Amino acid sequence: MRNLYTFILSCISLLAGGQDVQVMTFAKTNHSVVYTSETFAREGHTNLVCQITTVGGVVTRKVQTFYQDGSKIATYLLVQSPPTYMSQFFTEPNAHYSAALEFSPSNQINFLVISSNVTSVVDAFTCTNENFCPVGAALVSKLNAFPKTVTATWSYPMF
Repeated sequence: MRNLYTFILSCISLLAGGQDVQVMTFAKTNHSVVYTSETFAREGHTNLVCQITTVGGVVTRKVQTFYQDGSKIATYLLVQSPPTYMSQFFTEPNAHYSAALEFSPSNQINFLVISSNVTSVVDAFTCTNENFCPVGAALVSKLNAFPKTVTATWSYPMF
């Protein structure tokens, strides 16, 4: 069964952003608990670390931490252990970057953008089922092509 988990995790990691994103996956089991850690890197620099705890086949905890230039920018936390369901998004104080979330009409997170200022997107992540994944460098370049008025909304602090 452990080999199956490892195979599945490896296949999922291949779906990350594009050829410019590398993924390293580690998994550890302890009875019915599986601990998974995925580290995403672009150009050799870590930009996302996902730590997932699964108990009895059910995800109970996700901690997804976003980095830029070696500094922690933001953290997304999800705890779902019935009857508790909690998700929180934290940004780091005094960071040289801002992080902004885009939501769907059904209030699900679609996208996260990290900006260095109001005119420069430095990284971006898609989000499906509360799992973030870096986008390819080509999409980050396209995001920088948007007019300044669009990217300026990404620089407002999230509450």
